[in-house]
Amino acid sequence: MACTYPFVVWRWLTVRDAMRTPEPRPEPPGVDATQEAGVTVRDGYQPPTLRLEAYVPTRLEIIREEDNPCSEFFIVHDLGVDVAVPAFGSTTVPLPGLPEGRYDFSCGRGRLRGAVEIGPPRPRAPGQPGRGVEAHRRSHRATVRGSALE
Repeated sequence: MACTYPFVVWRWLTVRDAMRTPEPRPEPPGVDATQEAGVTVRDGYQPPTLRLEAYVPTRLEIIREEDNPCSEFFIVHDLGVDVAVPAFGSTTVPLPGLPEGRYDFSCGRGRLRGAVEIGPPRPRAPGQPGRGVEAHRRSHRATVRGSALE
């Protein structure tokens, strides 16, 4: 009976430590509280790979410029994201601050694919904002102006 007591104490300590909530990670210095990114859906995802900073919450805007039924849904399996995107409309998906790694996304049928790569924070000068959704929209407008959609 004496030899089971240390096991019980060890097990109790292990369970107690596992039940503690992890301390929130500090926000990297020089990073805005939220980063913004955008993806355009037109015969695929543009850009096909998004590069974001680790542990910074993100607002991801999906702009759908087609009515192909394949691109009706935007799915990130590893994060439990499964949202409908209206034809010729947009949807904003909030993402939590994620650890470094690669998170693949796809359309509802898995034909269109892309990825979100989470990396270390990029150094910035104080007060310098990230690229954000506005820069994505400006590049999107420039693309539309030179196309048949104008």
